[in-house]
Amino acid sequence: MANHANTIPFDRKAIMTRAWELMRTQYRLGNPFTFNDIGRKCFAWCLSEAWREAKAAARITAIPADEKARRVARLREEMVNTQYLPFGMSASRQRGHIEAQIRELEAA
Repeated sequence: MANHANTIPFDRKAIMTRAWELMRTQYRLGNPFTFNDIGRKCFAWCLSEAWREAKAAARITAIPADEKARRVARLREEMVNTQYLPFGMSASRQRGHIEAQIRELEAA
């Protein structure tokens, strides 16, 4: 089934599986709680989070390989420049953010 906005096919079964995985980990569904205790709003959040992750992954896989390589190179240059950040900015936080972006681009 294609998404009407950009015609990228999504694996709905995988998205639903991820939503239930989030439900189990975020709300400890099972032993102390049941679905009726937690409610639909919590599952709605898990489902929207699973859709957000799937759309982000699809966006990254749609980027051509040469563009990904350029972005990774630019991010690595930014990583070197984090040592020159102004006073009051956290270099470690900035490095962590850049590393997460690099991992995201290289994983897809």
